[in-house]
Amino acid sequence: MKVYAKVSIAGKSKCTEPDVVNNINPEWNKTLEFIVPEINIIQAQGKISVKIKSSFMWISSSDSLLAF
Repeated sequence: MKVYAKVSIAGKSKCTEPDVVNNINPEWNKTLEFIVPEINIIQAQGKISVKIKSSFMWISSSDSLLAF
């Protein structure tokens, strides 16, 4: 399982690298930089969203690679 964080602010998104070591208890020490237009700050439109996401990969019995 590859777990990563997706951070969004002012309509722009960035992701961390997947934490492939800690599986379901991910840890990151990552700085993500965003340029937020001043108008978004003045109008309080600079909401920050942090989502934890995961993707799975496995090989089925027919040796086909599946990813989600």
